[in-house]
Amino acid sequence: MASLIKEPEDSNPGTSDWQEFLLRTTRSAGGLLLLDIDRRYELIKAGSRFEINGTFYECQTDESIQDFDTIDPGVFFFIYAIPQASSAIIKASTVAPTYQVAKGGWFNGTDRAIALGYKNSQGSFDKTAIIDGDVHLSLEEEPTFVGVPQVRRENKGTWDVYLERGIYYIELSSGFGGGDGEHANGTTKGLGGKVTKSKKLYLLLIKSSNSSHSLKIGGSGFDGGDGGDCYNQGGSIGGAGGGGGSGAGEESSFDHHSTGRQEGGNGGDGGTAGGGAGGGGGGVIGGRGGGSYGGSGGGGGGRCSDGANGSVGNYESRAPGGNYQNGNVGKGKGGNGGLQIAGGGGGGNSNTCLDENAGLAGSTPAGNGGVSGNSVSHRNGAPGESAVYTPQQGQGGGGGGQGADGELRLDGEAGGYCNIYKVDL
Repeated sequence: MASLIKEPEDSNPGTSDWQEFLLRTTRSAGGLLLLDIDRRYELIKAGSRFEINGTFYECQTDESIQDFDTIDPGVFFFIYAIPQASSAIIKASTVAPTYQVAKGGWFNGTDRAIALGYKNSQGSFDKTAIIDGDVHLSLEEEPTFVGVPQVRRENKGTWDVYLERGIYYIELSSGFGGGDGEHANGTTKGLGGKVTKSKKLYLLLIKSSNSSHSLKIGGSGFDGGDGGDCYNQGGSIGGAGGGGGSGAGEESSFDHHSTGRQEGGNGGDGGTAGGGAGGGGGGVIGGRGGGSYGGSGGGGGGRCSDGANGSVGNYESRAPGGNYQNGNVGKGKGGNGGLQIAGGGGGGNSNTCLDENAGLAGSTPAGNGGVSGNSVSHRNGAPGESAVYTPQQGQGGGGGGQGADGELRLDGEAGGYCNIYKVDL
């Protein structure tokens, strides 16, 4: 346990200077909090010092945090210093404290909350923060918490959020993205990817004063375009186009805390066929063009590189889609379909600003690839074009274009969200 730091004895009560010295010492060091916490062993380390109700304590040895085992996994908790007759003990508790200005700290009765902790879903002491001024504790996993939001914001935009002194739990989501385009199954086209995923941040905020905070909610990406239909003629079967991936979800932030960006979806592969094959959809990683003995489909454009052009006369050869490369900022163009018994063009990738990012069909009967969403007026990935009638051979459909990223959303349109809860005191 933490031992009492003794004050000088007041042997002369009539000396006003001595009384003032004692008062000044207590007041000037009020709120003292110097902690060293070892999360591995649930300890307050020797040498840690703190003040409670005008009395000073020092840990002469490492002090175990009592009742840590009673905290459920997935729960944040408070570490209290609890004064005894001539010492103080350290305990964990889920009871929230209140701020007391006169004492210069957070208290539950006479017990001082000296730190905040989180016990993760595996039961480990995962994170901690000393409660000295305003505290931000961010988590990568969602804690167990039930409540009604005091503040809720959704859809893209920026706000100043005013919060009074207190303890808050904040859920923050990026814009949505991450929807992969479907692979074409032979003659069945792949559908474009829908925005389904987001990156999340969970934050516990302890505020000792009233103030405003900066909140940004990122926009959601746009859906990818569907693959184009193939055209079949007699026994010559064409391949349909793969679906384009969705656009990326824009990051959201609360003050300096950010969710990060939810990446967009990958393009679906084009359908393989005996006649002209389907083009791959555009995406972060472009879909492969379908293989064919006639003309293979073009690969879908990737985030940082173009899709390959379709080849001629090789069923096993599938034109690869453009790929993602770290540190690159290239803008992927869909590959062109093969020329003989035309394959469909690959879909375009969303990071380009050019309508020419879609691959062309190997020849007129096959479908061109769909362009990506690339402007405020054209934001969903365009569907791949369908092959048209020809009296000779089956022809491939084009791959769908990737949807535009959430940065192209306007304020007020679809985006992530923020829920701010006041922790029940």
